[in-house]
Amino acid sequence: MGGWETQVQVDLGPADSPHAERLTPFLDAYHDAHRVAIEHERKEQMRARWHLMKIQAAAERLETLPIDVAVLMYPTDRDPSLRRTRRELNGPFFSEHFPIELPVFVMEYTEAQ
Repeated sequence: MGGWETQVQVDLGPADSPHAERLTPFLDAYHDAHRVAIEHERKEQMRARWHLMKIQAAAERLETLPIDVAVLMYPTDRDPSLRRTRRELNGPFFSEHFPIELPVFVMEYTEAQ
């Protein structure tokens, strides 16, 4: 797969808790050499927000994967959407309360019928 791994677990801690009590979500895809995390969401805008927060938290935590770029992928004309994600990234939640400091690329694609 050209260096890509799928279903890569990230450890978001807390560091002093046993593994069974830690927050350990998965990334859909990750490339170690390029330090890129990819999430694919087909259903809900709220989950797209979670993907962004998860990637940012993993990038900030030294004990997890090095991440320099976040990529979100969605089908066109469904939730979540590129337009809504752009608005939310510039809105108060992400700009004031949980800033996303990584470059974020959001891609929409058309599903074949």
